[in-house]
Amino acid sequence: MTERARPRIVHVGFYCQDLPASVAWYMDVLGMEKQFGFPGRAQALGFGGEKEDHDIFLVQAPEQYAEPSPMHFDYETLAPVKGRIGFYHVSIDLGSFEAAMQAYTRALARDSALSKSVQHADGRGIYVRDPDGNLVELFSFNGCIDEADALKYLVAYPGSEGRGGGFSIDMAATYAKWCAATQTVVKEPTHA
Repeated sequence: MTERARPRIVHVGFYCQDLPASVAWYMDVLGMEKQFGFPGRAQALGFGGEKEDHDIFLVQAPEQYAEPSPMHFDYETLAPVKGRIGFYHVSIDLGSFEAAMQAYTRALARDSALSKSVQHADGRGIYVRDPDGNLVELFSFNGCIDEADALKYLVAYPGSEGRGGGFSIDMAATYAKWCAATQTVVKEPTHA
């Protein structure tokens, strides 16, 4: 008897209001590459590898589709304010805190809004919006400029006690410190 391979998510697909704008955002912010596509209708993007092995599939939404309705959070408490049932977010491991902060800088340069930032039990997540309002988590399993200093910026995440939910990170302070350490020009984040 042959063993079955472990299931895995093959890719995530999104309908887009403006396909070229969404393709440009994922290529610029996350460094994704075009794999294969159907001009004006759809584009597969990946982090390298085989053309058939894409990570995100973007599709131009038909005109009659409704406006996006992204979930919104209270930035201080991380409590959901407004949202919908269904897709929540896609988390992308960028390999390091440094890479996550670089992607965050590129997202800010493209006027992406910061939704929230969370210190999870296993890493840090910076949540930004793509051009269609989808929540994208820029994740790093570990690493920070100064671990002890980063803990000063943590704020208790209501209801997370004992659940491993994480803590809110004061992203403005963390980003300012990272920008100073790396001599990156600071762009003030907007909140979504």
